[in-house]
Amino acid sequence: MLTQRIDQPCEMAPPVSVACSVSDFRVAPVVRGERRRQTRLIDMYRLCCLQVGNSAGIGVIRNISVGGAQIQSKMRARIGQEVRYQWENTAPIVAIVTWIDGDRMGVRHIEPYYQYARSVPTPPVRIPCAIEVEVSRGDAKTKCVVANMSYKGLCLLGVDDILEGTMVRIEGAAFPAMSVTVTRKKGRMVEASFREDLTPAGVLEIGSAWHASATVPIGATWDA
Repeated sequence: MLTQRIDQPCEMAPPVSVACSVSDFRVAPVVRGERRRQTRLIDMYRLCCLQVGNSAGIGVIRNISVGGAQIQSKMRARIGQEVRYQWENTAPIVAIVTWIDGDRMGVRHIEPYYQYARSVPTPPVRIPCAIEVEVSRGDAKTKCVVANMSYKGLCLLGVDDILEGTMVRIEGAAFPAMSVTVTRKKGRMVEASFREDLTPAGVLEIGSAWHASATVPIGATWDA
């Protein structure tokens, strides 16, 4: 029996990494009448892991400044609530929700944040989830759980008899059908990569379809 903590990245994190710098981002103009106060706002559109209360889920950072950020997510929060968010291997940023408009929220950082980007390669952020899917190889089908995912791949729990390098098809009621390639395996835990990197919007769409709030409890465990 394998127990995987949902609030931690899969221990078989992929070696694939991405590099970015401030030049990758665009300085957005300040529009009169908007709720943000920072004059230097960086458009990012970057996938992040968002923690609201005791739950974590998928978010997309639309823009960020020293004092705050705008995040798109199906996570449910309220104005004045403390949240945390992070991307790639950044430390969690603590912030307070200042406004909510549909699936977007504005947050004010508790402490000024200056590290918009990194000049060294970093692994993609892993978003904790608990999506039930079916893995198919020819006529053989296995039910399992997506424990976490990034824009490059995912970690499956509950998979037997699949060799590294095998291409399989996964799909579920809340997960679009797609083919993935098994890159690593340990017991019944499998790591697989997508044929093409997903966009942040693509990952957000999967999370939105999975659950109205796309969240899992922090510290929850799954037995596979």
